[in-house]
Amino acid sequence: MINITKKTYLMLTLALYIPMLIHAQWHWQNPIPQGNSLYSIKYIDSNIGYAVGESGMIMKTNDSGNNWQIQNSGTTEILWSIYFIGIDTGFVVGSNGTILKTVDGGENWDSLNSGSIKNLSDVYFWDSENGIASGKTGTILKTADGGTTWIKQNSNVIDYIFSMDFPSSDIGYGVGQNGAIIKTVDGGMNWSAQTSGITTFLYAVKFLNASNGFAVGEAGVILSTTDGGTTWSSINSSTNNYLYALNFLDNTIGFATGQNGTIIKTTDGGITWNLVTSGVANTLRSISFNNSIDGTIAGFYGTILNTSDGGNTWSVIAKGTTGYLNSLSFLDTLNGYVAGDSGIIMKSTDGGKQWTNLNSGTNSALYGISFTSSTTGVAVGESGKVIKTTDSGSSWVSKSSGTSSYLFGMHFIDANKGFAVGDMGTIIKTINGGNTWSNQNSGLFDPLLGVYFFDVNNGFVVGESGIILKTTNAGSTWASLNSGTSNNLYSTFFTTVSTGFAVGQGGVILKTTNNGSTWTTLQSNVTNDLRAIQFIDNNVGLVAGSGGLILKTEDGGNTWNIEKINTNYFLTSLSFKSKNVAYTAGENLSILKFETPYIPPVCNNVSDFSFTVTPETGVVSFTNLSSGNYLENYKWDFGDGLTSVLSNPPDHTYISSGTYSVNLVVYSNDSTCVGDTSYNVTVNICDIVAGFTYVIDSLTGTVSFTNTSTGNIGSYFWSFGDSTTGIEINPVHTYDSIGSYQVTLNIYSSDSSCQKSYQETLVIDLIDNILEFNQPGDNFFGTFCFNAYNKQILIYNPKAIGGRIQIFTINGSLVLDNAMGNSQQKRINVNYLNPGIYFLKIPGHNINRKVFITD
Repeated sequence: MINITKKTYLMLTLALYIPMLIHAQWHWQNPIPQGNSLYSIKYIDSNIGYAVGESGMIMKTNDSGNNWQIQNSGTTEILWSIYFIGIDTGFVVGSNGTILKTVDGGENWDSLNSGSIKNLSDVYFWDSENGIASGKTGTILKTADGGTTWIKQNSNVIDYIFSMDFPSSDIGYGVGQNGAIIKTVDGGMNWSAQTSGITTFLYAVKFLNASNGFAVGEAGVILSTTDGGTTWSSINSSTNNYLYALNFLDNTIGFATGQNGTIIKTTDGGITWNLVTSGVANTLRSISFNNSIDGTIAGFYGTILNTSDGGNTWSVIAKGTTGYLNSLSFLDTLNGYVAGDSGIIMKSTDGGKQWTNLNSGTNSALYGISFTSSTTGVAVGESGKVIKTTDSGSSWVSKSSGTSSYLFGMHFIDANKGFAVGDMGTIIKTINGGNTWSNQNSGLFDPLLGVYFFDVNNGFVVGESGIILKTTNAGSTWASLNSGTSNNLYSTFFTTVSTGFAVGQGGVILKTTNNGSTWTTLQSNVTNDLRAIQFIDNNVGLVAGSGGLILKTEDGGNTWNIEKINTNYFLTSLSFKSKNVAYTAGENLSILKFETPYIPPVCNNVSDFSFTVTPETGVVSFTNLSSGNYLENYKWDFGDGLTSVLSNPPDHTYISSGTYSVNLVVYSNDSTCVGDTSYNVTVNICDIVAGFTYVIDSLTGTVSFTNTSTGNIGSYFWSFGDSTTGIEINPVHTYDSIGSYQVTLNIYSSDSSCQKSYQETLVIDLIDNILEFNQPGDNFFGTFCFNAYNKQILIYNPKAIGGRIQIFTINGSLVLDNAMGNSQQKRINVNYLNPGIYFLKIPGHNINRKVFITD
């Protein structure tokens, strides 16, 4: 019997079973995968590539640029260049001396001490230890220990070195500001300035070998050298746009990319260059190929282009654009709208995963949008523009606002009542869902920028130069309040009828707790322009502003903390729908969402079981030893195609010998808490049976064994009990002395997986005296045997001729007289006779023999 117990477990989450908020995670929703400008892209094999850019952006692709995953760089600095040595080790350089390193394929990035605060624009490594970086004011840094330490080298120039290339381990070139070109012949330790013949900026350099190279830059400049940089000549690039990137597939085919979506290609080693259609107008900053036909270009606003035909045609994978989104309106956490410049309105019904462009029917900039139901919404904007939809944005109808002033802010109290504010002190009101509007008298001619009503009567308006207006009669009259600031105020929000906030220029956050009578300046600790504020309850609120700023408070505005967000774009609007979900939108049509997911309940399910194997039958008994709080479902897989969902299944019978992987999964009803373990169960079904019979020859001590074993037997092993063995199937064995012997037969299956035994005890009566007599005349043939073990005389009379047997002492005394009868054998006990010499006679047959009777 085999009994095994082992414990393994899988815990999906380790946390208290209390719903708890973790830090908000902001992620991009428009454009996808993100909208920050990208400045460098590098492939490290046929599938894996990286791109880096603004706001510490690092992205990775595993499928040749079709899909990208954002990595955590740990910085918000601009990242200008990336270089990998092998599949796992890579380096990134950026602004303010930033150098990052990964040794696990970008899963983690560590910040290195460059010893410099200068912007670093390019990085190159020869191997995992030796590398070089270049940057502002001729900065050259070199490392020989994998980036742990960096030593400044003398570049002999003060110009920004934007790009480097090393055609060999010793020879390298750098290009940069004011036409600067520098060269090293000792691996970057010493540099000498070369003459480019121009003063325009050069942004990229590429050498085909030690002699032949190219540089590109401002106003479509392409320079070429055939003598290792001693002289440079200008080549017609076919464009006047700035060129920022340069890449060659081989000695003849090369590409340069740049401003306004420019791509140029050469197929004759750089002698001539021809324009290639990119399909975008965004600046293209970097190009990399992972083989001779597949490549990717990265550029401004998250632009990503792919080619699969060697760069003849390019498809747009991602493309951001310029312009602003100015207002968000979400009905719930899933359904929302956003409005912006040039009449842009976009809609999402899946929590922002996908945004659909709607036809607003106008090219006017829209600064405010509000939906009061799933079908009805209003947008306001440039030159008094008001549009309304009653079919969830499918169509929009212009409404007369009664003003030509720009309308910068709007708030609806309910489905019918709403207010909009704008230029020249404009306040307009609707009481029929935006179909018609009436002017309200603000008493001002200054721009009004934001409006909020706590209820139908109590409302506030904020504007330029610290303006705050208040109404308590649904807008019939407005009173000017002292805000205590002259900064522009862009947005206001009230959590109660008494407690409210206003935010604005220069990081200003104001708070009132007495319905606006007095306002206190709160510490924001920032100087950014703050454009939007919203609260989800009395304590938790968000502020959005310039430079990609999001501030959050959880104590009613007393303290504000900067949220980590992957952009530095101007954020103009907020929609805060729950403690777990909020949206922000702004510059370059960016939309980002944060989600503060609940920590899932603790999963301490531990899958475990023991088992006992009965080899003879193939039956295995399983005992469930699992533990945990969510043992609500079980799934057994016995490895032979059969399963069970019982906590403790009945004994399981295997029909064939073998090793089976048995798996037990224990899980909660919602399948979020899972324990999983497996064991190998080896079953040897032993269907062989051992057995034998035997015949003892009492005259010789020879035993003939007959093997009666059954089954698929591969081998036999006999132990005869007298220290001798055998491997025959049916052995014949002779014992040398009398006694009791234990005979064992071991049999083994043909696959040696099991063994059976059978035992018998044999008694051997060995004969001490054997006398043969032969009387041919009367046909008496016989043998006389004396067995000292049991003191018997055996007469063997094969012809069964009758007669008598007599035994006399040496003195002639008769001590035995016994009839032989007609049997072939006759046993006569003589245990009463003392040891000594006796005579055996068989009267009538002339037989007289001397015999010895011993102890």
